[in-house]
Amino acid sequence: MTGQDDPDRQPTAEGVTIAARRVAALLPSTPLLPLDIDGTTIWCKAECDQPVGAFKIRGGIHRLADLTEEQAARGIVAFSSGN
Repeated sequence: MTGQDDPDRQPTAEGVTIAARRVAALLPSTPLLPLDIDGTTIWCKAECDQPVGAFKIRGGIHRLADLTEEQAARGIVAFSSGN
């Protein structure tokens, strides 16, 4: 077993760059919201503002775009435990 079917595969810088480009082409940027805690500002990514209300869409888009034609032809089964 090699490539995208390998459960032990590890992320690479190239893979992260490809995923970022794919996601940026399809989804709006996630807003950063300032939050003041005891005089310190932290920035929170509001993933709830994504079209499906969660960050999960990012990984899903990337994985589906990475399927071969043969894999896509067999169909997709997915589930989520919710947010």
